[in-house]
Amino acid sequence: MSPLVIRFILVFFSLSSLSAYRIDELLDIERNKVGEGPHWDVRTQSLYMVNKCPPKLIRYDYKTNKFHQCRFNFKVETAAFVIPIEDEPKKFAVGLDRKVAVVQWDGRSRTCRVKGYLFEVEGGLNRNFNSGKCDPQGRLFAGTECKVNSIGGIFRRPGSYLYKYDECGLLEVIETVRIANGLAWDVNLAKMYHVDSAEFNIKVYNYDFKSGKVCDPEIAFDFVQYGKPLPYGMTIDTDGNLYVATFNGSRVYIIDPSFSSIKGTIDLPTKQITSCAFGGPNLDILYVTTGNRYENPPTGGKTYQVTGLGSRGYPMTNFKATPDNSELKAFS
Repeated sequence: MSPLVIRFILVFFSLSSLSAYRIDELLDIERNKVGEGPHWDVRTQSLYMVNKCPPKLIRYDYKTNKFHQCRFNFKVETAAFVIPIEDEPKKFAVGLDRKVAVVQWDGRSRTCRVKGYLFEVEGGLNRNFNSGKCDPQGRLFAGTECKVNSIGGIFRRPGSYLYKYDECGLLEVIETVRIANGLAWDVNLAKMYHVDSAEFNIKVYNYDFKSGKVCDPEIAFDFVQYGKPLPYGMTIDTDGNLYVATFNGSRVYIIDPSFSSIKGTIDLPTKQITSCAFGGPNLDILYVTTGNRYENPPTGGKTYQVTGLGSRGYPMTNFKATPDNSELKAFS
């Protein structure tokens, strides 16, 4: 057994079967305050993520079982997501404060370089980006939250937004939300799913993958009836099941959105579960990020891998609106 791994063996119950899964705590890195935005890059066999505050980029190298992390060459307060840019091996789209920046990083250096930014959202109510992911066509969807002094304050203040930035550089507001969070797409059903944490629910939209049009939102799952675990980041498997992290719930819920039912849970050895993504050579490892804010056990802020689920995810899509340097705005 590798000295970099602590193993936990837990039991996973589903409604139809009983199977064992294994949770590995990946070490070799300091605890994150809030690990966010995991993105599995098939090309490099690496898991990218951010630490929200203090903002850092992080890469986990599957082949070497090593972490690498870097800080930005500009002062920023928060980082929300990181997505590799297609055909630009050392460039990434990164949500920094209210901007989506283009960042250059070789995946090993201790500092990365902000080349400029693509767009900036309005700063009303002191907003910042909170989540972001690309749809299967490479369009960027990114959502905001309001920065306040307490979690309760966030829940009382509406006025955040979910945005779409397409391959032509057009920015569109999809919907007004309270705390924009996890995103997932089901190509087979032509659906998009989105978590609004402050509403404690997951919405489903009809989604045109050719045009990127989003319409007809409905509630696919409501966490209120289950004691209000706070839904956060999310991913989807090839059977259409959603894997939803809960920030105060110590677990990832496996949800069948077609029947609005819970198929099972993955119980983690810490409380603040922030997000998850499938990765590994066969896309059958569920990587889970966690937080270490407020009163949380020493296991908080770690990154975990879950194996033995018998499920696979889709390859995550890189950002395909490849920006020309002349199109970037100066970062300040």
